[in-house]
Amino acid sequence: MIRQIFKQIWFYRRGSAWLFAELLVIAVVSWFVVNRIWNVQYRIHAIPDGIDYDGVYVLSLDELYPGQYGYDSTYDTDEARMENFFRVGDMLRQMPQIQSQATINMTPCLGSISVMTIFLDSVTMVNTAVIQRISGAEDFRLLGYKVLLPEDGELVDEPNTILISEDLAMTLFPGVSPVGKTLRDALDDSSPNYASDYDNRKITGVIANVRMSPDAENIPMLIENIHRQEYFEDIVFNEEYKYAFRTVPGVDAEEFAAELGRKLESGGGLGNYRVREVVSYREMVEDRILSGSMDRLFLWKALRIFLIINVLLAVVSISWLRMEERCGEISVRRAMGGSGWRILAQNIGEIWVVTAAAALIASVVVINIIVLGKMDIVGETEQFMLPVTRDLYPLLFDPVLHFLAVEGIVLGLLLVVVTVAAAVPVLLAMRQSPVEGLRDE
Repeated sequence: MIRQIFKQIWFYRRGSAWLFAELLVIAVVSWFVVNRIWNVQYRIHAIPDGIDYDGVYVLSLDELYPGQYGYDSTYDTDEARMENFFRVGDMLRQMPQIQSQATINMTPCLGSISVMTIFLDSVTMVNTAVIQRISGAEDFRLLGYKVLLPEDGELVDEPNTILISEDLAMTLFPGVSPVGKTLRDALDDSSPNYASDYDNRKITGVIANVRMSPDAENIPMLIENIHRQEYFEDIVFNEEYKYAFRTVPGVDAEEFAAELGRKLESGGGLGNYRVREVVSYREMVEDRILSGSMDRLFLWKALRIFLIINVLLAVVSISWLRMEERCGEISVRRAMGGSGWRILAQNIGEIWVVTAAAALIASVVVINIIVLGKMDIVGETEQFMLPVTRDLYPLLFDPVLHFLAVEGIVLGLLLVVVTVAAAVPVLLAMRQSPVEGLRDE
């Protein structure tokens, strides 16, 4: 059959040449599109979340204002507002269906997020996310944060102390435990003297890296332990009145979440707060991402889909024309007892040979573009990220492995698309009786 495949490719060389040229251009363009998408997606999905979303729900509250139904002026003081807000947490804690609860602010983390730059020396700086949490809260157990240091997992959870993520600890204190130290201890003598509120606060623990968002990599993180009054002031400023909770195993979390709002409000004690919604933690995070700026990969994802559709349409069109040209041949072979599956296999084989030739030439073209254009196809994708190490992710940093990984994805996509595109016209042609096929010859 192999010899017959090459004979047919040569006999129908005009159509094969058009298909080859088309696949060559598509394979070259596809490599750069796939590389742009895969390079980020691989990093995102290869790095652990650091958060356990399953079974976690978020209760969102609204605050009533003067003139709204149910508003009570006696609760409109700073003390009453804070007392009623934290009373909601006490009510959640007393429910037997809830394993743990904690107030959260900006999601998907514990409190509001800001970015701080740590200058290690005169040239090295690390951009760090700073997050606030209430000292002594149940949030770590709730969200599944993993405490790496101290080794026994028992944190000194006091106000005016800080916790740092593993990647930040490795950068500031390589090979040394940071517990008991301060950020100032990590700075070189040549570091610019930019004062920070956290420079002299004691580091009491290190946690595993936490990803800020499901569609992004983790970044170095510093968590500030603060008093609940200071935390509540930030809640009021951002108007983010939220509690996260995890249900105990065996509880129908969705059913319980649907009933929770009614239970809380019927029990009273909410003051001027009212339950707005109870949704899953993951759903809330995804909604926040979609409601923000456009996904940074949206255009590339759209381009990838557009490219696949166009490849499919183009190959189907050429395959259809080739089948129209070869309708008589197929009818003769079927009339002489030829197997329909053998005819299908031969036509798919012809497409595969042309695709393989186009992919091989495309690889040479891509390599030349990369080399001559001095393109950097490996390395980091975001300016705020600490480097992902070569040892952990060789596919990202080894140019040969990186190229082969992307080329494998491109070739796999092309083979799937051209196989489908080639099979459909052949199968439709074989549905026609041999007599009808030969009548037009």
